[in-house]
Amino acid sequence: MRSLESSRLPVLALASVFAISCTSGARPSPITDVNIAQLVREYAAAISSGDADRFVAQFTDDCEFEDVPFKVIARGKSELRDFAISTYQAIPDFRMEVRAVTVADSTAVVEWIQSGTQRGPLGSLAASGTRYSVKTASILKFRGGKIRRAVDYWDLATTYKQLGHLKEDFLP
Repeated sequence: MRSLESSRLPVLALASVFAISCTSGARPSPITDVNIAQLVREYAAAISSGDADRFVAQFTDDCEFEDVPFKVIARGKSELRDFAISTYQAIPDFRMEVRAVTVADSTAVVEWIQSGTQRGPLGSLAASGTRYSVKTASILKFRGGKIRRAVDYWDLATTYKQLGHLKEDFLP
């Protein structure tokens, strides 16, 4: 017959494995996920405000913002503010409608719809006065409650087609 102490060993071993797996995983605590999800909502409100200073305030001083389709990399708040101002001049009603947010550690992957009306020049393209709406994905890396790095991916050809700047019918 086993003693009471020896019958507890499997239970203690199982409890130890459970405790180690719950505390040593790469996944952050749910409160971190909630905080970052809230920061993403604040970012969406700021980028949709048309206020370059409010938008830039979401970022660290040493931030990096990359708009992949436009091949723009803004380093630091000054360059980011210039990019935001040029975007708002071209698309004063620029909006970010968040569809989904996935958080891991200090990074958020955001699926969203970007939309607006081109009221001013967009690079070398004259204002079309036309609305557009395009699916966008962003990767946001946070540090100290601010965005350290942001990378945006969206379909430039579809956007240009919607705005009337792409006349070819090679897109569905």
